Amino acid sequence: MATRDDAIRIALAMPEVEVGQAWGTTDYRVRNKLFLAFTVPDRATLKLDPAFAELLIASDPETYIPHRGFFGSSGWVRAAFEQVDVDTLRELIEQSWCNVVPVRVRNAWLEMSEKFE
Repeated sequence: MATRDDAIRIALAMPEVEVGQAWGTTDYRVRNKLFLAFTVPDRATLKLDPAFAELLIASDPETYIPHRGFFGSSGWVRAAFEQVDVDTLRELIEQSWCNVVPVRVRNAWLEMSEKFE
């Protein structure tokens, strides 16, 4: 089971992450582009590729819930902490971060990550 603290630790380990505020809660951004928020206390809200988000939601609708309205249709998903492990949460946060970070930063990070695998 993952926790909010796990999500924060993972997010802050990514390059160029800044802490911000939206919807009355702390969020995590790169160059003011949001990639992780906690709009619901027991879930991480993540910006995923819309097609991938649809697959997650269809495969496990209790764990992955689309965000309301436009945000949900553009790939924003809420993942339940109780139902994802830390490795899965890390992968989701990394994907969300990759969706907002500049390509140059993403490519450098991916290249560096491959060296440690």
